[in-house]
Amino acid sequence: MSYPKQRILPLPKDQWTDASREVQAFWGEPNAWEEGSRTSILPVMANNPPLGQVFNIWGKHLLMENTLSARVLEIIILRVAVKVNSAYEWHNHVGYGMNAGLTLEDIAAIRDYPAGGAWDELEGAVLGSVEELIRDGTISDATWAVLA
Repeated sequence: MSYPKQRILPLPKDQWTDASREVQAFWGEPNAWEEGSRTSILPVMANNPPLGQVFNIWGKHLLMENTLSARVLEIIILRVAVKVNSAYEWHNHVGYGMNAGLTLEDIAAIRDYPAGGAWDELEGAVLGSVEELIRDGTISDATWAVLA
């Protein structure tokens, strides 16, 4: 997997403020206040602490305060990770997906979608919605009818 040139680099440690440390420590990673976050995005978001805090609040809502089941959420995250070639998200969410009830066969089917997988109607629509959003920038009426 090749990566494009990173345009905005993580905030250098000698420029950290309490506000930038709060951005990096928001999710409770061990030693994040002292050493910075090990994620790929939070050290970059630390460049703009007000934006980083809002980003964290939004992310927490998406991940923890929504109406999706953990299984459906992980199906979405894993499929998006495949579509955008995010090794970081894939690596972290395979384990979360297994904790949410996905099997290794399910995870392989998410990677290989649309081939394989024994998806029910909702899970098939969820996977299809990821494809449609990334390809077309919208969700078709048929897919939306199932999701609704």
